Amino acid sequence: MVLKPFTLKNNLENVLLFGTELEAFSNNTDSRHAGFLNIRHTTENDDFKYSATQFALGYRYRFIKKANFNIYGQSKFATLMASKITTTTVDPDNVGEFITFENSKTDFDAALIFGLGADVKLGNGYLTLVYDSLFALFIDNQGNFPVDFAIGYKFNL
Repeated sequence: MVLKPFTLKNNLENVLLFGTELEAFSNNTDSRHAGFLNIRHTTENDDFKYSATQFALGYRYRFIKKANFNIYGQSKFATLMASKITTTTVDPDNVGEFITFENSKTDFDAALIFGLGADVKLGNGYLTLVYDSLFALFIDNQGNFPVDFAIGYKFNL
């Protein structure tokens, strides 16, 4: 579940988040550094007709690295976001009638978006828990504090 981080909205809204990630790291077992390409899609709900798909490039540093678990900080340094919002308002010319507007846009940001995460060894992969967008530099947060948690499973290829 995710509150649309850095999005203007007066009320907290929970929506579904789907994502996938490709993480690249060295075969060196001591390496704590990794790069990643992250693709995330948030859905709209009945109260907030907003959906977005984000492509992000980032860097991850595992400051605790053990055989069975890792804890890391991460930063997204480039994002491409395609979003769509639908709004409905009263038609000023026909009282009682409504007008629906749909606005789609694509934005590129070279901001630094920071998060924290943990991987726990589970089977042939890892259960991963991430607080993805804890805070950001160079992005207006619209007065919101982002609540952006993700839970997933990483497969080793």
